[in-house]
Amino acid sequence: MNFFDIQYAYFLLILPVLAGIAVYAFYRKKYMESRIGDISILAKMITGRNYLIIIKQTLLILAILFFILGLMRPKWGVKLTEENELGIDIAIAIDISNSMNVDDIQPSRLKRVLSELEILVSMLEGNRIGLVLFAGGAFIQSPLTSDINAIRLFLSSISTDMINLQGTDIKAALKKSYELLKSKFKRNKLILLLSDGEQHEGDPASVAEKLYKKDTIHIFTIGVGTKQGSLVPKEWGYSQMDDDKSYKTNEHGNFVRSKLDEKTLIKIASLTGGRYFRIGQGSFDIAGLVKYINNIEKDITGKRKHEAMIERFQLFIAMGLLLLFFSLLLPERERKNA
Repeated sequence: MNFFDIQYAYFLLILPVLAGIAVYAFYRKKYMESRIGDISILAKMITGRNYLIIIKQTLLILAILFFILGLMRPKWGVKLTEENELGIDIAIAIDISNSMNVDDIQPSRLKRVLSELEILVSMLEGNRIGLVLFAGGAFIQSPLTSDINAIRLFLSSISTDMINLQGTDIKAALKKSYELLKSKFKRNKLILLLSDGEQHEGDPASVAEKLYKKDTIHIFTIGVGTKQGSLVPKEWGYSQMDDDKSYKTNEHGNFVRSKLDEKTLIKIASLTGGRYFRIGQGSFDIAGLVKYINNIEKDITGKRKHEAMIERFQLFIAMGLLLLFFSLLLPERERKNA
């Protein structure tokens, strides 16, 4: 037997108090009887019988005991149940362009993103999640799945050398995310886009607006980096403490500095019923993001079978009521035959 509301066990402390009061009252009554005198005369005066009173009080205390045990929700035995899994379909699009190696946030933009996503996907358990990676192009890294461990495994393998075509083509990321979310089932869908927002091709905001109008796809955007930015390293692992030759230069020989560009990301979120967040040097508001996502109406994403323990509190409540009934029904004196 297991109890699932064990906090009500504190009420059991009432029982020895009640028992103590009952014992005290019994002996107090016996003492008063001895003080009055002739027991035969007393027998005619008193209306109660000691053994009946003891039985009534015992039944009452037992009834309270069973009520408390019922409140503690006892369970034993198992049954197989089937439940609907409620959730939404989420495509997480992650920018893996070279600028995500910049260390204006530590240890780098991409490393910080992956660290935050490790926590986020755990908080979104119950939804179906897929991954899209993009730079100058985009591809699906993971199809939609409710297996959080699989998503974590995919996240651990992400790096900026997975796409040779450089740039930040947000439009391609949105289109590939839409492809990932396509389903014959009508479910609420969401795209979570993480990028520093730089060097976007074309007009991604118009693509986002079309997806929202066509299939009500909410898009939440997360800007990664700082407005001051930092130099872009030639290879991951270099930092600003290294030699200047470790940083990228443009065709004029000037160092390339990457800065967070929020304008497009904010616009995309505002056009699609989403929200804009930022991962910077401070803490990231994961709880706030999850709260907004959870406000989106959830649909059935599948069925889950599992074993559940059987509730037995009804038996204890019924037994408590039965004992209480007999306690109230039992008289305190014997009936005399006429």
